[in-house]
Amino acid sequence: MTAIPERFFFHNFPRSVPSRDQLVSRGLQILRCICRNGLLLVPEQVSWTDPTGTRPGDRVFAMQRRMCFTELARAELRPHADTFGPFALQFRIEQLRKLGALPVIYVPDRTSETPALDWAGVSLLARIADAAQVIGNLVDTQNLQGATLVANLTLREGGAHSRAFDERETAAIRDYVTLIQGAPGQRLSEIVGALRALASMFYPTENLQYTDLLGYYRQREWRLFSGPQIAGKPTTSLATDEQRQELLQIDPVFFAKTLPYPEGEASLASKSHFMRQVGDAHVLSTMNQLVVPSAAYDDSVGILAEHGLAISVVRLEDLPEA
Repeated sequence: MTAIPERFFFHNFPRSVPSRDQLVSRGLQILRCICRNGLLLVPEQVSWTDPTGTRPGDRVFAMQRRMCFTELARAELRPHADTFGPFALQFRIEQLRKLGALPVIYVPDRTSETPALDWAGVSLLARIADAAQVIGNLVDTQNLQGATLVANLTLREGGAHSRAFDERETAAIRDYVTLIQGAPGQRLSEIVGALRALASMFYPTENLQYTDLLGYYRQREWRLFSGPQIAGKPTTSLATDEQRQELLQIDPVFFAKTLPYPEGEASLASKSHFMRQVGDAHVLSTMNQLVVPSAAYDDSVGILAEHGLAISVVRLEDLPEA
């Protein structure tokens, strides 16, 4: 009988560089950053058609902050590295799951212009986005100071709606919000936080501008994402000013890109998170192996040693081929 090869989760880098000559130097920069700061979770905005909207161009947007891993056998890594980069963090499946990794939930976009069952997935996403907005408004109500409440809402179909409540109405609304929070036994802020974190787990099955049909779905992607807490403490933290500058030095074009946030445009560097610790240990202490191109082997061993990380390093070229 033929033995079934063991499978792992891999995160490859660097995916894009100005020239192949810079693959090794950029990869070593990223490795130093990971050893110093932890695993990097980068923001991305993805969207699907919103068939429940009032205009043809309506979209469902998800703002995500995540780090991606692909489930592969080692013999599959070399062709994967041709696209995603020759450096790879290798985790055993059980190791990455203990860090909170979850499989991506792939949702196909609609394929028809008239209502049909292919609209089901994006319709559900639209309702999840609406639920997060409604609960977020309730959280804002809880946090407002003062004796009276003024609601200012932007309407989907355009325009805005405002309503001012007197002191008696405001007190009743606050009592009601506190009351309904008691049913699930969770603070509304935690509920809306979970919904927003959930947005990091959805992804299109494909983007025909970049992939074939089901192109993303076939990547078998899992993710670490920002939002979870352990014993009341967040597992990731926003990049500091020093870390933001380090990211901009690694790739000034990519990390200077901006995304729209409620408070205004912000760069990827300023909204990135790091996961550095698992308990009292460095997050990389849970890693199984580091795969690097031969030209980076000695430097990679040295970088790990500088940070006290006893991790096996293997050359990409020495791995078996499928």
